[in-house]
Amino acid sequence: MEQQPGETTEVYEARMLDMVAKYKQRAAAATSARKKDDEEAEEQRRLAEQQRQADTEAARKAADECRRLRRDKLLECEGDIEVIAGKWAVAAEEEGAASHVRDLATTSKHVSDLVRRHWSRQCMVLTRSNTSGMEQQPGETTEAYEARMLDMVAKYKQRAVAVTSARKKEDEEAEEQGRLAEQQRQADTEAARKVADERRRLRRDKLLECEGDIEVFADKWAVAAEEEGAPSAVRGLATTSEHVSDLVATCAVQQEDILCVDTLVRKQIRVIDELLDRVRQVEQQLASVTPAGPFNLTNRVNVLEIDVKTLKDGALTTYQRIDLTSRFAPPQPVQSRLIARASRSLTASRSSTMLRRRTRFHGGASLS
Repeated sequence: MEQQPGETTEVYEARMLDMVAKYKQRAAAATSARKKDDEEAEEQRRLAEQQRQADTEAARKAADECRRLRRDKLLECEGDIEVIAGKWAVAAEEEGAASHVRDLATTSKHVSDLVRRHWSRQCMVLTRSNTSGMEQQPGETTEAYEARMLDMVAKYKQRAVAVTSARKKEDEEAEEQGRLAEQQRQADTEAARKVADERRRLRRDKLLECEGDIEVFADKWAVAAEEEGAPSAVRGLATTSEHVSDLVATCAVQQEDILCVDTLVRKQIRVIDELLDRVRQVEQQLASVTPAGPFNLTNRVNVLEIDVKTLKDGALTTYQRIDLTSRFAPPQPVQSRLIARASRSLTASRSSTMLRRRTRFHGGASLS
């Protein structure tokens, strides 16, 4: 950026103007690329959410169809059970009916009522006319018919138990699959967020690589503009370079403030998670042990009040820090996007430089 030997002042000024124009173009290109990347990331998240909703709806429809098929299979024997219950009720009401006949009538009635109560709200009662297999066959003795009916009732009970167990197992498997899918979705979202944060960090570091050169360049042009008889082009270059340097310093300071707020918010989230874990532990203890006495219950209430007070104090501190930072933050849409996507704090090696930038920026703001 210095004037080369044998280079005239006009050529040097023209070269500096071209350099400033290139810096502006580079900044505009970086801003446009960042905006485009943000829009692409937002579109990808929207498409991922639509795909997740479609998968959830498809899984729900598949589960409903599976339950409907199980219901139809179970209800195929409903009419036959009602016929059996009616026949055994008539046989039990006859004079001199044996005790096992009355027991069969009671059991068949209970099974019929159970099936009817369980499915009456979900579907209409199905009519079954093919009951020849449940009637007493020609040449079949009464004892053999009663034994066959007892076996049939026992099979119906076993089938109902098996269907209930299978339905419970399938529901548990579906719930486990949904939990795993949710965990996978959260992991994918976190990975995409980390990739986007890393990409923004690389862009920011690339943009700030020339920050030191810009400051040296601005200082040189400021000295040249203060000389007596300096041309207007030199003063214009000095003003432009100062504005560019202030803009870069302002962005760096705001990034530091945003990252500090992000760190504080993450810390408060950990505090809230710890408090919720303690509350769940207390609830589990209250559910598993015998009722506590008044003194023990008072101690637990005091512990919960202390935890809630700690959480409120931490939240108040967070709000104060955010309010203090928002005074020097960018406009609200940009600030919200930067706070949500800031990836990590600045390195320790640049802490002194950040302090100098903050002092310079705050001093310039007070003067203006």
